Amino acid sequence: MTETPRGELGPDDQAASALRDVHHDLAQQPAHDPTSGRFIPSGIANGKTLSRSEQFWSAVEHLKRDLVGRVRTDLAADDGTAETLLGLIDGYAEARLFRSSMFLRLVDQGGPITNKGKARALYRAYLDALDRETKLAQVLGLERKTKPVNPLDAVRSAVVEAQDK
Repeated sequence: MTETPRGELGPDDQAASALRDVHHDLAQQPAHDPTSGRFIPSGIANGKTLSRSEQFWSAVEHLKRDLVGRVRTDLAADDGTAETLLGLIDGYAEARLFRSSMFLRLVDQGGPITNKGKARALYRAYLDALDRETKLAQVLGLERKTKPVNPLDAVRSAVVEAQDK
C-alpha cells in the first residue's frame, strides 16, 4: 500500500492510519447475505463512496470530532459562535474525511483509471468532494492569495533570452 502524504489529515497522520483501519474492518465484513446471496445494505461492496454507510460514519466519528476541534481552535470558535458557522465547520470536517477516505479507496483500487482506460466513478466523486471541501474551506476563511508579479521580471527574461540567441 502507498503512503498518504504527510499532513493530509493531521500533523502525525494518525487519522490516515485510522481511516485505513476503518476501510480494512469494513472490507472484512461479508458483502452478501449467506442465505439469499443479496448484497447486505450496510456493507461496503454495494457502494462506491460510502456516503450512506452508517458503519463508516460511526467508525470515523472520533476522527470527525478531532478535526472539528482543530478547526474550531484555528477559527477561535467557542460556544457563543453562530450556529451557522458551527454547521459549516461540521460540514467541512465531513467533506474532508469523506474525500480522504475516497482517496485511500482509489489508491487501494489501483488509481483513478481502470484497466480498460476509463475513469472510475469513485474518481469523479472524489473530485466533487474535493471541490466541496475547497468551497467550505473558503467560506470558513481560507484566502486565495495571488502571487505578486513584477512586470519587469518578464522584460528581463525576454532581454536575457534575446541576448542568448
